[in-house]
Amino acid sequence: MSDWPKSFKEAYCERFRCPPEKFVLSVFRRTLYRRARPLAWLLVLFKRDFFRLDIDLINEVGEARSWSDFNAVISNHVQSSQLRSGFLRNGLKLRVSCSRVKRLAERLFGRR
Repeated sequence: MSDWPKSFKEAYCERFRCPPEKFVLSVFRRTLYRRARPLAWLLVLFKRDFFRLDIDLINEVGEARSWSDFNAVISNHVQSSQLRSGFLRNGLKLRVSCSRVKRLAERLFGRR
């Protein structure tokens, strides 16, 4: 697994013409499960840190510079999310989709 010429964040911002300060929000919107989109603002209103695991994931994959770094972050997130999440995140999938995050990386760097 080779190193990428740019970090995930750098490549994403360049490809989608996204200012670096809007990277997290842009990836969050793009990778959130569709059923979570209409409820996201409401969830944040009542439980401010509801999407903290997702924001942390996006920040961490943003720093990845290889498939091995990227996959380690995703794997760690999946394990952590299963242990620390409840019915809303896991049962109803009111969260970011790791599959969508992976597809974004494949669009940026090609298939593994």
